[in-house]
Amino acid sequence: MTEGTEINTETNTGEYLAVVTGAASRIGRATALLLASRGARVIGVDRDALPLEKLIYEVPSGIIQPLAIDLIEDEAIPRIAAAI
Repeated sequence: MTEGTEINTETNTGEYLAVVTGAASRIGRATALLLASRGARVIGVDRDALPLEKLIYEVPSGIIQPLAIDLIEDEAIPRIAAAI
């Protein structure tokens, strides 16, 4: 996790939900971690399952929910909606 994005489990109430695409790497990963650190529950979406699974171990349990799916697939949006 990058400096300044520590997760405070006392203030992370999960009141807000964010769906972050590309959450397994680069900007998407940084965005997922930042939103989680600011109190959001995050659904991290990426087609690359392994780095996405690694992401959830960087935050307290349950704050980031991984969803490995390629957005070009027909069932992508219904699966994301079901996760919400």
